Amino acid sequence: MSCDDVPALQRLPPERLRWRCPREWVPFSDTREVAAEPGIVGQDEAIETLRYGLEIDGPGQNVFVRGLDSSGRSTLVQRLLEELAPTCQLTCDRAYVPDFDAPDRPRWVELPRGSGALFARAMRGFARRVRRDLPVVLRGEALAAETARFESDWQRRAGELERGFQAEIAPSGLSLVRIEQEGGAQLAMVPTHEGRALGLEELAARERSGPQGAAEVQRWQSALIEKRARFQEFVLDLQELHEERAAALQVMRAEAARAAIERYVERLRKRFPHPSVQRYLDGVVRDVIENRLDELDAEEDFTEDYLPNPIQAREREADCPIVVESIPSVANLLGSIESEALAGGGNYSDHRSIRGGALLRADGGFLILEARELLAEPESWRALVRALRSGKVEILPREGHPGPLVKPEPIPIRTKVILIGDPELYQVLDAEDAYFPSLFKVLVDFEGHIPRDARGARQYAGVIARFAQDAQLRPFTWCAVARLIEHGSSLAACEGLSTRLGRIADLMRETDFWARRAGAERCEREHVRTALRQARRRADLPARRFRRMVKDGLLTIEVRGRREGQINGLATLSAGSLLYGIPARITASVGPGERGAIDIEGLSELGGSIHTKGFHILQGLLQNLLRVHHPLAFTASLAFEQTYGGIDGDSASAAEICCLISALSEVPLRQDLALTGAVDQHGRIQAIGAVNEKIEGFFDVCVELGALEPTSANHVRGVVIPAANVAELMLREEVVEACARGAFAIYAASDVRGVLELFTDLSFGTCSADAAPEPESLLARARRRAEELWRASRSVELDRPRNRT
Repeated sequence: MSCDDVPALQRLPPERLRWRCPREWVPFSDTREVAAEPGIVGQDEAIETLRYGLEIDGPGQNVFVRGLDSSGRSTLVQRLLEELAPTCQLTCDRAYVPDFDAPDRPRWVELPRGSGALFARAMRGFARRVRRDLPVVLRGEALAAETARFESDWQRRAGELERGFQAEIAPSGLSLVRIEQEGGAQLAMVPTHEGRALGLEELAARERSGPQGAAEVQRWQSALIEKRARFQEFVLDLQELHEERAAALQVMRAEAARAAIERYVERLRKRFPHPSVQRYLDGVVRDVIENRLDELDAEEDFTEDYLPNPIQAREREADCPIVVESIPSVANLLGSIESEALAGGGNYSDHRSIRGGALLRADGGFLILEARELLAEPESWRALVRALRSGKVEILPREGHPGPLVKPEPIPIRTKVILIGDPELYQVLDAEDAYFPSLFKVLVDFEGHIPRDARGARQYAGVIARFAQDAQLRPFTWCAVARLIEHGSSLAACEGLSTRLGRIADLMRETDFWARRAGAERCEREHVRTALRQARRRADLPARRFRRMVKDGLLTIEVRGRREGQINGLATLSAGSLLYGIPARITASVGPGERGAIDIEGLSELGGSIHTKGFHILQGLLQNLLRVHHPLAFTASLAFEQTYGGIDGDSASAAEICCLISALSEVPLRQDLALTGAVDQHGRIQAIGAVNEKIEGFFDVCVELGALEPTSANHVRGVVIPAANVAELMLREEVVEACARGAFAIYAASDVRGVLELFTDLSFGTCSADAAPEPESLLARARRRAEELWRASRSVELDRPRNRT
């Protein structure tokens, strides 16, 4: 475009201000006639990528789903997975059991899929048989007969040993006797006289009876001393024989118990042949025989310790597990270890205290997590990363866990994690976490909108029908569905339909509420309009307060007349998920100096980086527009009046350059217009965001001030927007109606010079440096003033004293 060819503004006809869904796109009476669609529509490429991520097997092939609407997206992904029916690797069941060699480190056993609960029941049956049947076996006739035979043989051997020693000491006048003591009968050597053992009193009496008696006592004492060493040998031999007897009886008892227990576990060994189960059953048999036989009649049931804890138990024909964890704490992800309070005080934990988490429940399948919820839980992200990197789940006690700690053996997993988040969070994780790129290699990007065509409308209608059915709402008529589709186009902020279906679902609930209040059997278009109006009303208190302050004169917004160096820009306020537009008064002043344009918002540290960039572009644009032969020597200041918070974005840069040219050329601008749009250094008007909200914000202020009448036959108040934003227009119906009757207008602009002509009613003029513009053109006025300011600045410079050396 040449500099002399000033692009004309286009006043948009009413039919371009709001798209309306054609009747032929909704060929039904109400949603009862519509086939239900899933909650995700028009995302063929994303779904194909998701299918790839679900089915590929390899390290780090976890999935990050980016771009879905936040409302109910975990449920949507879960439903999508169920519809895709991906193949998954069937995993075995596992159960924690005690490790008899390391009681504080329970280990797991592997079981055939679907048999975890069966194994637990089988072990409970085994425990009952040990408590009930094993004592009967140990008191049975077979063991009693074998014990009697052994006792008989042992008695014979013990008798022979005693008789041999008795014969050995008899010539010395000594004999073996059993003396009853507090700890039981004890063998002792004592003197004998005429075949009768003598006690201490009798020995003392014989010693006092005379020399012969004293000599006899002396002989006995010498014999006792002489045979003492031999007696000790005899006692040791007898003790050894007793120990052999006890050991032999224990072996007999143990073998009888082993034979019985092996019969009990024989069936278990056949049903659960995995080596880990066989090792566990070996340990159970050994523990019962070596440590528990004496506890068979105790009140406490020790066999409870042998019961397995099925940490992973599924139905044999169960579908691929799809788990959604909405509260991804460390305990909910990995699992936890509970503790039991003991009657005598303290706490106790063992293998039965272990509880599995979502990673184990989803083993072999898929775990769906919200990324923001995951990062909000302390240590959860690190725990998930450790589990995915190691391929194992290590269940640890909670911090501050009371009582003795147990450390279960880690369990290997093959869980594929599907993380759902927004683009900003993905960028943070990708940039800040070293493991994230290698653990989440599959990125599924869902579009924020789908094409606005007949197919998209049919898909939208199917989603609306499905939600109405699932939520048990009233049927929606075709015109109500059309209004919902139009709202989806408004949310998309482009020539498409938004995929933020959670917002549509919320609107449907509110529509059903107003239909019920009106006593209607079906939801009509007017009920949708009421729901939108009421939702807006509930959340627009800041915007209403702003309009009231404008009306009361507390904030100055002019919508009539003309002002030099003043223009109505447009900004936005947010209230939850809703945006509201408000006008912002921008002013400029120009005077002699050399500081150039000054951004007051930037100097006061209220301007953001994008706003500052847009402001710096103005200086290059000013040089490009004026094209003078001398330096631009003036000082200009720009300010957003009566704003006291931060300002960011470049959508006001077009308004700022218009305001600056007005102040420089001393030409007033129309105040019945507002302007929004970014601008580049060549004066091209560029697209901005929230165009509908900004237009509606200025419209609402005009309504509040009673200023919707045309200002003249040629002047209609309204808003100038970038031509690039025209396709996004979905204005409220009352705005469209005002435009249709000529009380309001929307202008589309592609170049700032055409905007200046609209605001000033002057020709912009040629911007060639060699050709002189028309004397009364805007450019000619601006050049003359710029030269005046340059000469004034130069004269000041010449009059300034110089330093002499």
